[in-house]
This record gives sequence, C-alpha cells and structure tokens, in this order.
Amino acid sequence: PTAQREFLRLSPNKTWEGFIGGGLVTVVWGVVAPKIMSSWPGLICQFTDFDNIPRCHAEEVHDFSSGFPLFMPKDYHLPEVLHGLVGASSIELYPIQVHGIGFGVFASLVAPFGGYLASAIKRAYKVKDFEQTIPGHGGVMDRMDCQLLMALFTTVYLNAFVRMDVFSVGSMMNTISRLSRDDQILLHRELKSKLKSEGLL
Repeated sequence: PTAQREFLRLSPNKTWEGFIGGGLVTVVWGVVAPKIMSSWPGLICQFTDFDNIPRCHAEEVHDFSSGFPLFMPKDYHLPEVLHGLVGASSIELYPIQVHGIGFGVFASLVAPFGGYLASAIKRAYKVKDFEQTIPGHGGVMDRMDCQLLMALFTTVYLNAFVRMDVFSVGSMMNTISRLSRDDQILLHRELKSKLKSEGLL
C-alpha cells in the first residue's frame, strides 16, 4: 500500500489524497444532486409558498413563466479546451447545477479550513475535542466547524446570486394575511378602486 501524504500538521488525519478525492466527489455531487432533487416539486417551491405546497405542481414549477428559471434546462458554451474532452461545444444543464458547482468548489477548497482553524484552537488549549457530547466524536462544535463556514457562504451566495423576487398569488396572500384587519380592508378598497379605474371590474 502507498503511504498517504499528510495535508496539514494541525490535523494529522487529513491527507492530500482525501482532500483531492473528497473535492472531486463534492463537485460532481454538486452537479448531480440538484438535478435529482429538482424532480420533487416540494423541494423547489419558493419559500414564500410553503403554505401552498399541495398546490405546487410539477408542471407549474418547471414553467419559466412561473418564475423558476433555475430549474429550466439551458445550453452553456464550453471553453475550446474542453471541446475534445466532452465531445461537444456546449452542454445542457439546469442553472441550479451551475450554482452547485460553485458550492462544491467552495465546500472542497475553503470550508475544510474551518475545521483546521478549529484544530488550531484545540491545539492551543491542548484539548482533543471541544466537548464530549457525542461519544467518540467530541461535541457539536467538533462536528459543525466546517458547516459554520458553509452556512455563512450559503447565505451570502443565495442573496447575491440565486434568490429571485418572484411574486405569486400564494406569496401575496401569505403577506396579506399578516396585515391587520383594517389594513386588509383598506387594501381591498384600494385594489377594487384600481381595477375599476382600469376597466377590469
């Protein structure tokens, strides 16, 4: 058997083989998982429509006009260097799969260093684990060190590149239901007046 090469002294159990292999698997899964999960409408309904999930049907979810372009196939042109490798000049992917690649790359290259930072803190205090809550694994923080960094990245990424302001009857009704009764009545009057002025009523 070949000797495994240590990745960082801070965490002797981490190896270059594991870092590279885990990274490749993570990026591939970042492409495959969104395609699989998009088959279930309940997983891709807008978060504002959670109250209406029973009415979130596949044919509506995958309709571009419904505001779900992230789950519509799209052709992406590849760099010339990849034409021979892929055997085509373009590839069809869901936009959410492209975002999955970004998540996979970050989770592979950056997120693990959250664990290394935690290892450095533990070494500085000469402790093996933060706590002993989980037998054989330490505490919750020992299991969540990388996830905390991923949670921060996910929040920033979703708000900067993914989240879309999609208005639907369900989302508007959900918002209206939070208004006071007086405001709901006022909204009804204003909407009725506007529709009448436009000849729709």
